[in-house]
Amino acid sequence: MVPTPILWVVGFVAAAVFAVMIHSVATFRRSSGGQRNPLAEILWAIVPIFIMVSTALPAVRMLAADRAASTVQAYNADRK
Repeated sequence: MVPTPILWVVGFVAAAVFAVMIHSVATFRRSSGGQRNPLAEILWAIVPIFIMVSTALPAVRMLAADRAASTVQAYNADRK
């Protein structure tokens, strides 16, 4: 496999995300008397779910439209 520019970008983004994650875990470790923030925890769970759903819906619509078009093309090819 030949590395392409997009592969380098994806690798850089992944490395940056892991670096920030490791830094956050090391810096903001909860001490024994730490307080919890339920609103922050709920948002921490809901925001990624919203991001994933909002990116998945257009992809599913595109795939469904592509499948419908290929079905029509296959039907028309059989009729010839």
